[in-house]
Amino acid sequence: MAILPKINFIDYSTNNTTVDKITNGKTFLIDFQKKKMLRSNGKLIKTDDERAVRMWLEKVLLTEKFKWNIYKENGLNQYGMRYKAMLLGQRFPTPVLYSEFERELIETVAKNKQIKEIKNIEINLDRHTLKTRFDVVLQDFKTFEWEGYLWL
Repeated sequence: MAILPKINFIDYSTNNTTVDKITNGKTFLIDFQKKKMLRSNGKLIKTDDERAVRMWLEKVLLTEKFKWNIYKENGLNQYGMRYKAMLLGQRFPTPVLYSEFERELIETVAKNKQIKEIKNIEINLDRHTLKTRFDVVLQDFKTFEWEGYLWL
C-alpha cells in the first residue's frame, strides 16, 4: 500500500480526434441534357462531394413525388417534389405557386444530410419552364449556386 494514490493520467496530446465527413453515400454522375452517365476511362464516375449534392438536387427536383412505386414505401419520407401537379392541375395566383414551391423545396432539401440550408431562392415561371436559382450551404460551410430549368 502506497502513501499516495495511483492516478492514471491521460495524455490528450496523443489522442487524435477525427471528424467524420457527413455524406449520403456515393453517387454516379449523370449528364441530364445528354441523358448519359459520365465515364472516365470506361468506368462510371463516383463521387460523394459537392458534385454528389448537385446530382441529388437535380434528381430530387426532376422526380415527381408519388408517381413511381419504388418510392411509395417510404411513408412520410417520400422522394421527389410535387410542383408539376400543383402547376398543371389548378389555377392559383403566381405568388401562391412560388411560395408553395419554395416551402416544398426547403422541406425536401432538409432531408439531405450534407446540406445545412438553402438561401436566396429565386423562382420564375415562364410559359412551361420553372426557372430556379438558389444558394446551397453545405454542412462544412462550403457554398455553391444551383440554377436549373424545370420543364412542366
